[in-house]
Amino acid sequence: VTVETEEEREEILIDADDFIDKLTYVTGVNKCAECGMCTASCPVTAIDTLFSPRRLSGRALMEDTEKLALSEEIWSCTTCGICNAICPYGVDFLRFIQGVRSLALSKNSVPHFFAEGLLATEEIGAARDNNRLRWLEGEGGKEELKVSDKGEVYYFSGCLSYLDSVYSDRENLRLLEIARSAVKILNSIGIVPAVSKEEKCCGHDLLWMGDEKRFKELMKENIEVIKESGAKVVVFTCAECLRTFDRDYRRFSGDLGFEVMHISEFLRDKELKFVNGKEQIITYHDPCRLRHLGVYEEPREVLKRIPGVKIKEMVHNKERATCCGVSALLTCGPVAREMQIERLTEAEQTGASKLVVACPKCWIHLDCASASNPKLGM
Repeated sequence: VTVETEEEREEILIDADDFIDKLTYVTGVNKCAECGMCTASCPVTAIDTLFSPRRLSGRALMEDTEKLALSEEIWSCTTCGICNAICPYGVDFLRFIQGVRSLALSKNSVPHFFAEGLLATEEIGAARDNNRLRWLEGEGGKEELKVSDKGEVYYFSGCLSYLDSVYSDRENLRLLEIARSAVKILNSIGIVPAVSKEEKCCGHDLLWMGDEKRFKELMKENIEVIKESGAKVVVFTCAECLRTFDRDYRRFSGDLGFEVMHISEFLRDKELKFVNGKEQIITYHDPCRLRHLGVYEEPREVLKRIPGVKIKEMVHNKERATCCGVSALLTCGPVAREMQIERLTEAEQTGASKLVVACPKCWIHLDCASASNPKLGM
């Protein structure tokens, strides 16, 4: 069976009787030729040989639904997307993982050792009473930043305020400064962005743990909040939020009625003012969620415009970049830590004084790994 369009894929989801049969058609897993290219390129398999995207795809075609849902292997995937990018048959392994996890969640068959990650994921997704505009308060906040309830440009800060509260003991993390700096830059080019205290978590982590129901609830609320602001463009500083809106919101909701852009994409053709700084070499980490969207050059172009800054690339960069090893806070364990150390070591080998990231979660996880390995000077 060849499925060419999204409409045909969704039609199969509606008409087919068996969930896994539907999922294999929708994601193209049924076309897997077992060439092994996904497994050969998988960063998880390189560390944990018990995990294999190819083998997991085969199990979906050969085993019964219950056995697959009980598999611990479906929770080991970091959803970095390298398998999707390299597959010669167009298998959407990422969407397959989303679907199988939703099945597992519905059957309460989540392995016990993922309980902590699931709890954190649920807290982020369900946090509705958290002050998501807390970054406007205090030094450099309301007194300095210009924001509005309505406007053509909306700034989506996501879970920065919540994550800042969770990781308040981490001295090197300045998560609220991400939002503050974004608004300062927008203000400097004459833009007063719309923001809203009614904004919710984008739902990224809920979706990747398989909770489509609550994800859709958050999606509907966020789309309504943004539409009420009158925004034509929504700007993101979080790679996860951007990916969620661009790919997943569109998949479940269709046309959003507004454009979504990473802040580096938005600033790419704008005239920016920089203060002259010292000469320094930096290196840049491509987060997997920007890799999903093919956003490589825009962050680099903005960074290169900063006086004195020179970018030196890591060996694995752009489409070949490895990720921080953590998906939706579910895979934070020994395998992820080894991936993080490898990434930090690669960054250090460039001779750069700073490692720049475009994803708050990457900053959190790489900072944690760096703190646990003081020999790494990055």
